[in-house]
Amino acid sequence: MTNSETPKLSLLLEKQIISILAKEINKYNKTIPLFGVDEEVKVKKDENISALVKSISLVNWHWFNSLSSRLVSLVNFTHSPLPPTIKLFDYLCNKNILESAPTTNDGDNNNNNNNNNNNNNNNNNNNNNNCNNKFKLIKNENIKYIRLNISDISFPDIDQDKMNQFIDFNNKKINEFKNLKKLIISNGNENDDIVFTNKLNFPYIRLGFLYLGIELDGEQENQPIGGSTSSPLSPNIKEVLDSEGSYLSSERLISILKPLKKIENLIIDRADVNLYIQLYKGLVGDDENGTKQLENTSCLSYTKSLTIDNYQVHTVESLYYVLKLAPNVQELSFQICFDNLVFQIDGTTKGCMCSKINKCNENFMHYWKFIIECIENHKTLKMLSIGQHCIYPIAYSTQFKLPMKFIESFGSAIANNKSIKIFKTSKLPPNCLDFFEFLFKNNQTITRHSHYFLNMTNDSSPSYVEDFKNLINQFKHIEVFFIDDSTFGDVFTHNTLK
Repeated sequence: MTNSETPKLSLLLEKQIISILAKEINKYNKTIPLFGVDEEVKVKKDENISALVKSISLVNWHWFNSLSSRLVSLVNFTHSPLPPTIKLFDYLCNKNILESAPTTNDGDNNNNNNNNNNNNNNNNNNNNNNCNNKFKLIKNENIKYIRLNISDISFPDIDQDKMNQFIDFNNKKINEFKNLKKLIISNGNENDDIVFTNKLNFPYIRLGFLYLGIELDGEQENQPIGGSTSSPLSPNIKEVLDSEGSYLSSERLISILKPLKKIENLIIDRADVNLYIQLYKGLVGDDENGTKQLENTSCLSYTKSLTIDNYQVHTVESLYYVLKLAPNVQELSFQICFDNLVFQIDGTTKGCMCSKINKCNENFMHYWKFIIECIENHKTLKMLSIGQHCIYPIAYSTQFKLPMKFIESFGSAIANNKSIKIFKTSKLPPNCLDFFEFLFKNNQTITRHSHYFLNMTNDSSPSYVEDFKNLINQFKHIEVFFIDDSTFGDVFTHNTLK
């Protein structure tokens, strides 16, 4: 090769490069943007991907064909970049894509002439269609996933006729993609977004966000006490990315969740922990206190993140059912009474009022055995957050210390787990150095910690901090360790990632 020659890539290397780029483009197009992200930021990212698609396709004919054959996903039916200020609905209207019914020629003679012309030109038309398809970057028959961005559309501001046109357009357009597997809706938190989605004629829809307390027009009438027991969602909606709700009846929640195939992230803000027992029995079945083996194929079996709000205090029974409901969870956050756990396991403390009141403590070891085995053997759990809390104030009356029998029981379950990377606690006593020392010695995979200690002493400064500093310095695998004190605030930060 002379100095004047341009270096060339082999066809095999070119195909590999295009394949990697196409994979990332398809992955992005199928991904619903994080809920709450600024609309202009979303559109800008879509623009960048569209620009990338265009630049790749213009390299040469080989790159065009290779990319075209690998594009299986679209955003808003197109790869044309949209200005940030133009919404999907406005774009469709301004571009006259909301098509009216085709007009026909008047008169029998014209119809007969058209029929003759059509017969004569059939072959030519087929040839033209094949030729046109050759020059189309987006091949409809290749598209398997379409994402529609509707979160910035104000549906209440659209008159009904125009709304009907918009729905008809979308259904007509969807029907053009015969191999479409999944329609992905990036929506906001408005009820009208669900109303629109319910009217889409496609059998498998993935929804970005669902407020579980949703009530659509007409649902409020003749509702039973506790809310409707029928789902407000179209049966075409099969998956939900993010969902949250509060103070729902178990019947209402089951009616919404049962038809769904998958919910990935769930936040439940509700005081009654018996909900999880009822959910398990309604979605999976009654395992008769663990004596029956049931397969969990519910939508919650796919849940990656489950957050149970700070006002819910779990019993060992409700936590048992939470873990059975979401067996593949990656992030789990809950609160439980440590006073009761220490009393039930060690027996040397007087325990909390809940130790005597909660009937599930009669079968404590049955539930506890499952909980520690589940945590110990969990394969997908990456973040575990546990808070000390109880509905009875006696849990805060003394500065208790975690006994070694409890540390070995509970600590071993966490220490033996190899998937957890982040561990958080809330309102444990600061004199729990033994627990963390046990954990550090027996686990090298948990590298990030964040802990909020309930300090009930009258010390002028948190004297325990120096002990934690000395302990952490002995274990080099600890990347982050953060301590927040209830009296003194942020008192210690260890961060080797900076």
